[in-house]
Amino acid sequence: MTIQAAMAMMFTMTGALAAGAPAAGKVLICVNAGGYELNPGSMVVLVRAEDITSRMFKSAGVAVEWRSAGMGACRKPQQTQTIVLDFATSTPASQYPGALAYALPYEGIHIVLMLDRIQKKAAGPAQVPPLLAHVMTHEITHILQGIARHSETGVMKALWDSHDFLQMTKEPLAFTPEDIALLVRGVRLRATGATSATATPATPQLN
Repeated sequence: MTIQAAMAMMFTMTGALAAGAPAAGKVLICVNAGGYELNPGSMVVLVRAEDITSRMFKSAGVAVEWRSAGMGACRKPQQTQTIVLDFATSTPASQYPGALAYALPYEGIHIVLMLDRIQKKAAGPAQVPPLLAHVMTHEITHILQGIARHSETGVMKALWDSHDFLQMTKEPLAFTPEDIALLVRGVRLRATGATSATATPATPQLN
């Protein structure tokens, strides 16, 4: 997609949002938190992170519906309908060193969040929910866009710097216009049963 095409889609989407109409559609996220969700404190963190992520996607015209992975709608995830979040709490140092999560954008379903690394990366307990939210948003966006790419600024940067980490504790990092255009395109393609890209399914997208 060219920058011109992306911007044209962005203007179309912005008009739809101004009119109160959904620009892209709704995405079902199946949360497979396992033992993590048994800790009441951890559940508070997760709920706060989900709320931030929902608001971030809403700004791009995408509605997010959260479900437990054990619920009926999540038992047989379909590529065009659901995304599954898996949580790792004891990540080996040799597994994708330095990454906080990884997604398989060309597989179109699964994301693994490395909670132990996210908690260590956060400056303190108050930063864990927004950091977790940004990692979730980043990886979900990879899946929805269907391609392995990053932006120069905002939530889809390849590597966040100290300014970004400070900013996300105050308000969410933004999507770029091209991020939003590709999100809208990807969500609409998934709704029709199509995929937005073709590549090697085993290639993970790290963050």
